[in-house]
Amino acid sequence: MGGIDQVSEITVGNVKHTLEEAGAEFIDAGVWRRETPDRDTAYRTLRAIAERSAKLHEGLGPITDADLYDDEGLPI
Repeated sequence: MGGIDQVSEITVGNVKHTLEEAGAEFIDAGVWRRETPDRDTAYRTLRAIAERSAKLHEGLGPITDADLYDDEGLPI
């Protein structure tokens, strides 16, 4: 349990979009870098996403198995 399971689809989409804007191209075999990204801009954008995400989740407890799975252990 961990990693991508605990990140909202919106956050994943925002990070993916930012990486694509920075030159990443997602392909079947992984990721390809189209060009050298402007690291300062990419960092500031990713930092802003992280801060917005943290603000949205402020005061919420951690995600538990009960939030993700029903009584039979199946994803909700």
